[in-house]
Amino acid sequence: MLYDPANPVVQLCAQGIEMEHSGEPVRAADLYRQTLEQSGVPLEKCTAAHYLARVQPDPAESLRWNLLALAQ
Repeated sequence: MLYDPANPVVQLCAQGIEMEHSGEPVRAADLYRQTLEQSGVPLEKCTAAHYLARVQPDPAESLRWNLLALAQ
């Protein structure tokens, strides 16, 4: 499965990445949570969980999200 730039889940992830690069990890996390809620297929869920892992201030939480991503 390829990432479709027209996919709303991919678009939310892209917005989250922009927030991360702008130094706004809390806003990015909010977007990634929305992404996870809207995800319909495993690839989308994996992607959202991985991006949520990236913005966690606690390494244990980051690991938990990455493990969730891998479980998809």
